[in-house]
Amino acid sequence: MEPGEIKMLTELQGIRRLLDAPNTANIRAASEGLQTLALSIETLSGRLFAQNGTVQDNADFLTRLRAELSSICALLQNASAYFNRLGILRASQFGAYERTGEFRSLDSPRRVSVQL
Repeated sequence: MEPGEIKMLTELQGIRRLLDAPNTANIRAASEGLQTLALSIETLSGRLFAQNGTVQDNADFLTRLRAELSSICALLQNASAYFNRLGILRASQFGAYERTGEFRSLDSPRRVSVQL
């Protein structure tokens, strides 16, 4: 593996460790880290397509890269689900919770009756 590839894997491992404790600051830092790594991955893919054969080092690196990205993806999905559920719980403080699991809207139809 080349030094750039090792650095990329190290940075991905750092991002994965950030997502082990999904709070707002860690998710922001992980997002920024992934955005900077996107260019490196694009450069790497161009270099790999330019090569004529598959070298075992490339296969090993790509396997490790895929494993890291899969772990990061799963952690991001779990964090997203957690914060979505948290939002639902917070919303329940403002609306009525129904047996079906749905939240009733805060806007309820109003009736005005006038008797003459």
